[in-house]
Amino acid sequence: METKVKYNFDRLNTFAKNMESFDKKYIVRVGIMGAKDHRGGGGSNATIGAAHEYGSFSRHLPVRSFLRGTLARKQNEIIRSAKALAWQTGFHGGIHAMFEILGTLCVRFVLEAFDSSGFSDWPALKKSTIKRKIGQNPQPLVNTGQMRRAVSFDVKARSGRG
Repeated sequence: METKVKYNFDRLNTFAKNMESFDKKYIVRVGIMGAKDHRGGGGSNATIGAAHEYGSFSRHLPVRSFLRGTLARKQNEIIRSAKALAWQTGFHGGIHAMFEILGTLCVRFVLEAFDSSGFSDWPALKKSTIKRKIGQNPQPLVNTGQMRRAVSFDVKARSGRG
């Protein structure tokens, strides 16, 4: 008696096709964008964020990279989680949905950086800052929470690409 085993590679083939077109159709932008940039009480979340992301000699701020450092550090986890979620959902929604998943995961890890002082990598606050923050959140980059809440993502079509 002959036994035949059939394999269905439809999902794997779909994943491979979607992966081939990742860099051709869409990009994910993660950061402080658009309407979330404005701070209550004046100022700009993006300006304050950039000062912390890159450090500011004139303002005596060390680098506390909540975007670049976090995404570089967590890129393997982001990719692994995105693949797992894509398989779980059966790729419903196509390539655009995959980019939405990537954006959501990126924001999740950025918010974890705020909650963990950059996964314990950010320089400690100065004593003067700690004194000023009495009664407030003692974490670096979390005073009013406005900048943390301003982090978001969007998915954009690439222009001029295949």
